[in-house]
Amino acid sequence: MNKKKRQWTIDLNAATATSHDGWVFAFSEADDDDDALDVECLDHPENLSEKQLNAAEAIASEAADAFMEAMGESEAITIDNDGREISQTSFWESGLAENGYVFVSLHEGAIRMLVPPSAEPSYLPEMKTGKKILIEPSEQHDGSLDFVFDDGTDAPFWVVVDTRQIDAEILPGKDIPFSVYTRKGKQLEMKAEVRLPETAAKKKK
Repeated sequence: MNKKKRQWTIDLNAATATSHDGWVFAFSEADDDDDALDVECLDHPENLSEKQLNAAEAIASEAADAFMEAMGESEAITIDNDGREISQTSFWESGLAENGYVFVSLHEGAIRMLVPPSAEPSYLPEMKTGKKILIEPSEQHDGSLDFVFDDGTDAPFWVVVDTRQIDAEILPGKDIPFSVYTRKGKQLEMKAEVRLPETAAKKKK
């Protein structure tokens, strides 16, 4: 008899995995191994039996697998390019897309943001109000970048993107070609200004 698999909600920016039955785990890079994760249990269901407590390690491993899948670490996201245009990509079937996260790809000096289907209804109308893109260190999450769709107001729309959702280093600069893609193709394009020190723009390994 197969055990029913838990459903996990992944928050890439907070680096957490939360299950429907109350388990919450946080993840960070292990100090002694760049490819490994340190796992911390932040919360768990109440009144656990001894047997359930003994299973905590296995549950943590399950949560880590779900987190790694969402991060795309267990799958290689491929992108076929036609110049600066994206002609085909595996992103739409990836764990990132399934969990509602964007992916950012750089090619030939252009920055392309891929928006998953679940985020299209809320993201695209807001993105289209932007006149230009500002890319800055995130005010909310260390190790992430804010992609601000500057519309000239005091409250523009922005997307927080963990640097692990970016496939290359973003360097400071102005008037950089920027475009937004959905599964239907390119939806908009504008110029980006990257306001980053080089160390903040580097993709984490």
